[in-house]
Amino acid sequence: MAVIVVGAIVVELPEIFKKNERINKRYRGYLVNLGIAITLLGGLLAPFSPQPRVTRVLRTIFVAVGAPLVALSLYLMIAPSISLLQAIGIEQAPKDKLVTTGIYSKMRNPIYTGCIIGQIGWAMVWGAVYTLFLMPIFDFFACLAIVKLFEEPTLTGLFGEEYRQYKERVPAFFPLPFKVLLVLLAIAVILLTFVGLIPTN
Repeated sequence: MAVIVVGAIVVELPEIFKKNERINKRYRGYLVNLGIAITLLGGLLAPFSPQPRVTRVLRTIFVAVGAPLVALSLYLMIAPSISLLQAIGIEQAPKDKLVTTGIYSKMRNPIYTGCIIGQIGWAMVWGAVYTLFLMPIFDFFACLAIVKLFEEPTLTGLFGEEYRQYKERVPAFFPLPFKVLLVLLAIAVILLTFVGLIPTN
């Protein structure tokens, strides 16, 4: 979790020092990409810490569910990056275009959604119980804090009413099909834990 916090801070350093034109112009792209890499590293390493593991048939089921979630998360992180880079450039600094087409017409923050879903899938692939229970929630609140404290105020300042209308019609992270999937998955995990098939110690 500490690694993810460090990564999130590095991602937002250009926003923290947004009045310093030298940092924003020269280092913004590097800092954002470095922060994303650190954050992803934290999520990748989390399942390998000591914790209870799902075994036997349930492990096979977890892998069968988790692997497609990891694939979906990679799509959600890679595909939006292409249109985003076309709009804001390698510096990753908002310019004069609000990206609202393609996957951005379904969710406002697909890359963060991909990170959260990927953490769920990655934990399931490795059968890592504590990681599955804790890290997606931690990731969600870390992403929510970044969006609410830094990104939304910046975009509102740049695009005003256009961005406010976009916020009203497009969910931040999870469109309805994703919400249904995550709720069903959460119910299944809770029930499996309640009956003792998922170990907690």
